[in-house]
Amino acid sequence: MNDSLLVCALSLLLASCAGAPQVVEVTRQVEVTRLVVITAAPEPTATPLPTPTDTPFFVYHVADVIDAFREAGLPADEGTPDEPGGPAPSTEAEAYRFLIPSLGPDSGGRAFAFDSQELLDAKKAYYEAFTGMLFSWVFTRGNILVQINGSLPKAEADNYNEVLQSIP
Repeated sequence: MNDSLLVCALSLLLASCAGAPQVVEVTRQVEVTRLVVITAAPEPTATPLPTPTDTPFFVYHVADVIDAFREAGLPADEGTPDEPGGPAPSTEAEAYRFLIPSLGPDSGGRAFAFDSQELLDAKKAYYEAFTGMLFSWVFTRGNILVQINGSLPKAEADNYNEVLQSIP
């Protein structure tokens, strides 16, 4: 039904309900546009789509990170696989300790790879809780956490984070 007929029909209906006949004047024409979208249900797939728990969390290896640091010219020398132990939660799948010579002997950082977000978050919270002399720079990407001695100047620490974030 076109819109003017609809307006006229409604006007007549309202006028007939009012009792006495009334003159109705249409002062403007209104254009109504209707959009109908019809979609089909998706066809079932042979294999179910992966859920977030089916997606593996472990993406990067510690060696990927250390290699990227070295390729970018950042000190990450004399590294050794990190031994579990000490007060930090030992939840990582892989760990590597590297030295940054400008910080002095036996100082640098660690790179950790984790099997789950929960384990990474526990280690991150541990390192971020320290302040003062025990402060650390903490950077994450995917399943990787990098902890660097807080005495490294922020600009230099940020270089490590930039390289970490750029790993393909």
